[in-house]
Amino acid sequence: MAGNKRTINWSVGNGERRLILARKGAAVNATPQERTDYPHSTIFGSGNVINGDNYVVYKGQGTSATITSLEPNTTYHFAIFEYNGNNGPVYLIPGGTQSQLTNAGPTQASGNISFNGIEGIALVLVSARAMANIS
Repeated sequence: MAGNKRTINWSVGNGERRLILARKGAAVNATPQERTDYPHSTIFGSGNVINGDNYVVYKGQGTSATITSLEPNTTYHFAIFEYNGNNGPVYLIPGGTQSQLTNAGPTQASGNISFNGIEGIALVLVSARAMANIS
């Protein structure tokens, strides 16, 4: 999987819904406040912020979410909270926690390009076309 996103999966508890917090580089150090409905976004850094750098990345009834805009080769920590409530969410605290290291990007460039069986005119035509597109 690409280093800039991560799909997380979970088993549901007996709450009606779930809220997930994510934090880069350290364990989630926030808990949702009772009867507070938090805006969320699966784009890391775009959802509601709790306690400085914990982001709400999911809210709903599902069993998975793909979180995007992550940095490659970086550990992200997640906490998931079950909740119920008609007049506002009542969260089960503490939530379940987990962390995940995103994939690193490539570290070595391609090289040693070689050409075999070149026909002189074909290479010239390709170069001429490339030059025409540049100007």
